Amino acid sequence: MWCPVCGDEFVASVTRCPDHGVALVVDRPTISHEPPHAAPYAQESPPVPESPPLPEPDEVVEYDLSAWTADQHDGVAAWLVAENVAYAWPEPGVLAVPRNRADDVEEALGYLASDSD
Repeated sequence: MWCPVCGDEFVASVTRCPDHGVALVVDRPTISHEPPHAAPYAQESPPVPESPPLPEPDEVVEYDLSAWTADQHDGVAAWLVAENVAYAWPEPGVLAVPRNRADDVEEALGYLASDSD
């Protein structure tokens, strides 16, 4: 079992990364060790891994993450993919997720925000 955020390996009985709080994945992720981006995404959207399709617009919640760094956006995207949460970046720094997953996403965003302090 592997953490999709940091790439650490865990024994099969562990289901979540203790450092990132995300569900572990079976396949070893490809983790880039490039230097982090210097500035938050201000003009461009973060990379978008594959996601299930979002529901109709009235069933979507948006979060303004424009002040977050590229690494934080990548961490959010990795968590969303690992948890099979549909998402999109409809404009730079704005995360859209299904309303029925909003509680889970808010908990993860709080964790990821506090982890970066």
